[in-house]
Amino acid sequence: MNETDIIAHLYPFANIGERTTKAIKASSRYVPPLIEFTERHYDRHERESTEPSANPDASAYDYLPRLELRFSDIPRTSCGVVIGSDPDCDVVLPYRGISGRHFCLTFDSAGRLIVKDLGSLMGTEVTYDDKGEGKRGNFCWIVGGHKIPNEKRIVISVHHTVSFYISVPHHDTTSPEHADRVSRFLRGAASTEDLFGDLALPNRPGTELPTGTHTPGQGGISHRVLTDPIFAKGG
Repeated sequence: MNETDIIAHLYPFANIGERTTKAIKASSRYVPPLIEFTERHYDRHERESTEPSANPDASAYDYLPRLELRFSDIPRTSCGVVIGSDPDCDVVLPYRGISGRHFCLTFDSAGRLIVKDLGSLMGTEVTYDDKGEGKRGNFCWIVGGHKIPNEKRIVISVHHTVSFYISVPHHDTTSPEHADRVSRFLRGAASTEDLFGDLALPNRPGTELPTGTHTPGQGGISHRVLTDPIFAKGG
């Protein structure tokens, strides 16, 4: 595997009803688990079970399906990899409360990988070792290319039943090679207008907000749980 080509892996985290797993498996960026579960067959006096193959060095995530984001897999628009309920998204989450274009994975001007909420009505939350500031709309979180995110477990949540754990390999964001890969990735294969012709319309979820649900806060904040305010910023 060419590690310089890998941008990130996304694994199911909160997976109630296997919604996250189903979305991962339906994507063109789906990669099967590194280690498959195997069946052990017992005699008629014992119970048959399914369990992982013995591998003491394996991570729990090695047994899970994942999304694999690569620089060589150019996204269709300059927005990066777009995730939402719209069937034209790169990863489709066809569930209640998720906006058509909910969030994307892209890069900032310094070549760092970011999660960007695209003005969703329900908001997106990113936590670092279970610490965060709640759901935010029109907001960005740095998830790669900085020493602190590399040391923390980062989880992206768009719904109480849909969350992804994101693993980002180290890249030297100051290298010309990295800058060139990011530039090609951000150009995209088609214009945003061609893919999402209704961008001028409100980015509504598949169904209207349920009664009593509030839209997330807008504007910039600094994550108090992190020592550097650059990890979270308003869009």
